[in-house]
Amino acid sequence: MFQVDLWVGSLTDDAVSGTQLGPLFTHFVTDQSTRTRAADDTFGDPDPALGDTIIADVNASSFATIIERNTDVNMVQNDVFITHDRSMTEQDSVDTTSRDDIVSLAAKTVNGSVYTQTGNDIVTLFGSSTINGDVVMAAGDGTFIATSGTILGEVRLGFGDDTVTLSDTANVQGCIGTNQGNDTVTLDDMSKVAGSVSIGEDDDSAMLSGRAEIGVELCTARGDDDVTLGARTTVGGNVNLGQGDDSIALASWCKHQSNP
Repeated sequence: MFQVDLWVGSLTDDAVSGTQLGPLFTHFVTDQSTRTRAADDTFGDPDPALGDTIIADVNASSFATIIERNTDVNMVQNDVFITHDRSMTEQDSVDTTSRDDIVSLAAKTVNGSVYTQTGNDIVTLFGSSTINGDVVMAAGDGTFIATSGTILGEVRLGFGDDTVTLSDTANVQGCIGTNQGNDTVTLDDMSKVAGSVSIGEDDDSAMLSGRAEIGVELCTARGDDDVTLGARTTVGGNVNLGQGDDSIALASWCKHQSNP
């Protein structure tokens, strides 16, 4: 075969050692990059006016970190040009100790529920992980964070000052409920709770922003509670505020029903 399109032929070239390109494409990229650098005395040097902090962030950035900062993708291999196995790793239910435990679930399929015992525990869900059950956190200042993935059951937290944060594409198919304590529930980006969000007694806060959605109701109990609903957020049912000096801030286009 003697007549082959340049692009097609170059794609079929064997890669030069240490690269992902064949000889012709390697020559093109090397030549263009070398001439660009030679014509610019400041090539690759950030403007000093940016300041040391920003320059350090720029120098520490990679294509992978840029993708993570600017998209809903939160788990990228270091070299984004090389394919990586994203098969989910299966595991049974998770049960922790009575100490302060940290549970990090990345690219996991949990065939059961996640249980934490007493303690200031942290559970983090990302990498499109799936929990085929509930997340139940016992007494203590618990923290549940999901930046992607799906919980097919409910998220329930016990007594204590708890924090629940859903962002990006995190999805809870059931309800979210907290107990007594100064709790904070935050839904951001395109996160979704198909059921209700119920926050227990004491001084709590609930914040919805981005395109976050609660399928049924948002309820608070006794205490001085703050509720903030962003412009493009949705609460499918009522917003019920319990006894106390409560405040609710509504953006002009928020979809909700109110029943204080």
